[in-house]
Amino acid sequence: MSAAITASGNALHVDVPKLLFRARPVDNFGTWLHGYAVSPDGQRFLINSRLESEVGKSAPLTVVLNWTKALKY
Repeated sequence: MSAAITASGNALHVDVPKLLFRARPVDNFGTWLHGYAVSPDGQRFLINSRLESEVGKSAPLTVVLNWTKALKY
């Protein structure tokens, strides 16, 4: 969503919010992690989302056993 904000003296006016785009962010299991990032100039968004063709499908799960053997000391 986006809303124009104007200030005049001590008054602040916020216009009606407008939809920028539709997105389906991936749930981050209620953690503090965000499913998105905004570029420093506010012109681009990176959103962790699923493709429409993937909605409702289960993602494969990979379990790596004995992963500490791969660490280089």
